[in-house]
Amino acid sequence: MNLGKNFLRLSAFVGIALTLLVSEGAFAYGEYWQPSVQVDCQSFNYAPQQCGTGIYNITTVDLISQYSSRACIYGQTFGIAGNGMIWVGGGCRGRFAVSGY
Repeated sequence: MNLGKNFLRLSAFVGIALTLLVSEGAFAYGEYWQPSVQVDCQSFNYAPQQCGTGIYNITTVDLISQYSSRACIYGQTFGIAGNGMIWVGGGCRGRFAVSGY
């Protein structure tokens, strides 16, 4: 009899735990990590420019290769613009590795 009660308690606990994981987004919404893509993005005449990446939710952007003599500094002359875009400005030109999901 105790074995049956313990099994029911364990089943209820597992069910609640799985419900919490799914409702908190651990498995929801079909969010899958995408490997990094490489994107060339260039600011001409120091003007800001946005470049598409094909990754909607960008989590990281790293400078791979700098083409300009002007510095490319994350948060100052390049960064994540949102909606699948990165931005450059201040004359920064280069190739960037972009990751996300």
